[in-house]
Amino acid sequence: AEQVHSPLEDAQSFRKYLGGCAGNTAVGTARLGLKSAMFSCVGADDMGVYLRNVLTNEGVDTSLLRNTPEH
Repeated sequence: AEQVHSPLEDAQSFRKYLGGCAGNTAVGTARLGLKSAMFSCVGADDMGVYLRNVLTNEGVDTSLLRNTPEH
């Protein structure tokens, strides 16, 4: 908790999580057993791969998720 308002370079640890309204809603509806999909763009980098994998593992359809170098 002491690291919350510190600069990232001073962080002793770092954890990544999916977040944001659209991502949270997509995962939540999938967990309820409903069909869920994400229509958006993610970076064409390791973080983009991570986000796609998290969504897929949670049961979210990612066929409309695009990887772009701009994100």
